[in-house]
Amino acid sequence: MNNIMIKKIDYNDISDEIKLHPEIKKNLITFSEQTTYFGAYIFDRLVGCCGYKEFSKTIWLKSSFVLPEYRLIGIYSRLSKERMSLVILKNKKIYAFATKNSIHYHLKSGAKIIKSYKALSHKITY
Repeated sequence: MNNIMIKKIDYNDISDEIKLHPEIKKNLITFSEQTTYFGAYIFDRLVGCCGYKEFSKTIWLKSSFVLPEYRLIGIYSRLSKERMSLVILKNKKIYAFATKNSIHYHLKSGAKIIKSYKALSHKITY
């Protein structure tokens, strides 16, 4: 899909459509003003986002979500690549909690599972 635009966004740019989506609570996804975000837009609609939170020695990948009707067309991959292109330059240890929706992408991208949890999530590192 060529009409997808990825750009850096603020916390306030994340729409209620995403923040209040039922899968957000189910997958324990949180949003925070202290997180740096990227958004995927199709025309003027925010259809997905992802972020990272930087600490003194580590970076945590956070808040990845794509609306269900826009999945499987490469939006998550494009968001993640944009995020990683900046995060990797910071030369810090990178961690994330990956869900069943994202674990395949992270493993394919070089992440390693540190711990698996009953809630079908995995703590990973790059």
